[in-house]
Amino acid sequence: MTTSGGGIEDKRRRAPRVSRGAPVRLSWNHGFEKYGMGQCLNISRTGLGVLVAEPIPVRGHVCLRSETLGLSGSASVRYCQNHKAKYLVGLDFSGGLEWTAP
Repeated sequence: MTTSGGGIEDKRRRAPRVSRGAPVRLSWNHGFEKYGMGQCLNISRTGLGVLVAEPIPVRGHVCLRSETLGLSGSASVRYCQNHKAKYLVGLDFSGGLEWTAP
């Protein structure tokens, strides 16, 4: 993994990631009855890494919104890892959602 131009590059990734701190609103579970705020750690064209207070089921779906990032849509949960009393969650955008850097 190398860093180039403020982004993180990894040959296994479909798109380069960019470090970006921004609040993200999330809702999940069958009726989206669970919800909370997360902190975006990094983002790419096709997904983002977010730090949250409680675990989100892997292979589940979330609705997300961030005015700071200009995002609103859905994503699938790729992984959820315990990280310093919080959870690091990897999300893949779905439904045609893509992020472009401003």
